[in-house]
Amino acid sequence: MVVDKLCKVARVSKPHGFDGTLKLHSYMEDISSILGKHVIINDANYKLDSVAGLVSKNPLVKFAGIDSHEKALPLKDQTIYIHRSNLPALSEGEYYWCDLLDCVVHSGEGILGTVIEVRDDGGGLLLKLNNNEYILFDWIESIEQNQIFLKNEI
Repeated sequence: MVVDKLCKVARVSKPHGFDGTLKLHSYMEDISSILGKHVIINDANYKLDSVAGLVSKNPLVKFAGIDSHEKALPLKDQTIYIHRSNLPALSEGEYYWCDLLDCVVHSGEGILGTVIEVRDDGGGLLLKLNNNEYILFDWIESIEQNQIFLKNEI
């Protein structure tokens, strides 16, 4: 049985204006790639209706049913998830952050740990392991069947 995991795609920064538009901090390169798809915020489903533009590299979006500042305000600071099956296909060698979670990380010396968190610190993608160590995404040689293999020379 294949589980359709939830993937974190953005966080609502705050309402923008009075018509229900929301300013996001997106974890995707192009949030418009999920237009028309249903996302989950606080266990509720919302359809992404439009991407209105960018403010300081942060997308402005509209969700169906969110048509006022009052309706948008409770979504402030909330995480937006989508089912993995609703994300667009990627080219070979590209990964969504959620694909990296729970992967076992191997080095030349053996197993280092399991990925429990992925984040971008501005200097590159960091993978936090279950032993509280971090590795840089740039150190990865290959990813195969829920296994991450690091380059020999780091």
